[in-house]
Amino acid sequence: MTLSEIVESIHNLEQRMQEFERRYNLLSDDFYGLAQEGRLEQSADFIRWLGYYELWLDRKRWYQELLAERFSRLVVEPVALERVAA
Repeated sequence: MTLSEIVESIHNLEQRMQEFERRYNLLSDDFYGLAQEGRLEQSADFIRWLGYYELWLDRKRWYQELLAERFSRLVVEPVALERVAA
């Protein structure tokens, strides 16, 4: 995946997770913590939300790795934002 595709995927996943956050009045970070502790009953929504959250975590890791790689190739001087997006 390109950096652009990863950013788009992150935004799409966040929109899907926000639907669950509104429905259950629970932020995704808190949901994930409770899910990891086994404190929530599993349901279809639970499985979907958990899947979205774990994909989001993966995409965030990929984003961080690609961003670090991109900046490691750049000179030490400050960089214009347009150059980061390239």
